[in-house]
Amino acid sequence: MAKRLKILFTGANGYLGGYFINYFKNSDYEINIFSKDQFNLILEAYKKNKLNYKNSKLFLNKKFDVVIHAAALPYKECEKNPLKAKNINTFFTEVLSNYCLNNNCYFIFFSSVQVYGKILNGIYKEETDIIPDSVYSLTKANAEEYLIKKFSENLLKGCILRIGNIVGLPQNENSSGWDLFSNSCIKEAFFKKHILIKNNPNLRRNFLSIDLLMVLLKKILNDFAYAKVDIPKIINVTSGNSKTLFEYSKIVSENYNNLFDQNIEIIQNESLISNVPYSVIDNKK
Repeated sequence: MAKRLKILFTGANGYLGGYFINYFKNSDYEINIFSKDQFNLILEAYKKNKLNYKNSKLFLNKKFDVVIHAAALPYKECEKNPLKAKNINTFFTEVLSNYCLNNNCYFIFFSSVQVYGKILNGIYKEETDIIPDSVYSLTKANAEEYLIKKFSENLLKGCILRIGNIVGLPQNENSSGWDLFSNSCIKEAFFKKHILIKNNPNLRRNFLSIDLLMVLLKKILNDFAYAKVDIPKIINVTSGNSKTLFEYSKIVSENYNNLFDQNIEIIQNESLISNVPYSVIDNKK
């Protein structure tokens, strides 16, 4: 029988974090939440060169079995404040991974399929070269590079989850999850009776239910606890297919019509329409 896992989770106040806490609240796992105050203490200790991975009280002097690092600065805020993005998305990842390294702890890092670039062409798998082209994706890619080096040297146990475009009800009305196109167009359909596509409607995205992400996390935690299988070091968390923004909007519109017998108008900016190559981000199933 596997022991009860002690898990440290970062980003509990975020979109994915809030869903994770709610999803696993009745599980057998002992969930510990990493606070913003702790992060600020880490940053201050780092600036003063007094950061000790083994003994630091920043981690409550507690031994964890798994650290799930979901905290991240969102895309828009990264573009506004690159230094803050580097501190949160890259440096903080290095700090947590070093804690895991020194405490024989398994590390799960939430990255993004955005590391492959904005305009995709063809089929992308975990071994495909990444081409980050924004502050957000660069900070994620830099964090990945650091972790992959530790993995390759057999110094760190863990995995990188390159997460696609998540679809799922945010836990509260102020959640950043509503900023995602996948969720915002559902909200628009319900409240405004139309869907406004503010980008090229032919852009392709790899949409995935947030419940499937939770199921994957549950499997990873279970496999780790029972040492069943070797967990891949990098996993593209996608459905294995892609849809254009227009195709996704049409699905939302049709589902709304089926539920409420009311048509939803899809509004596009003609000046933004252009052809985009077919692409899909696949995974190791």
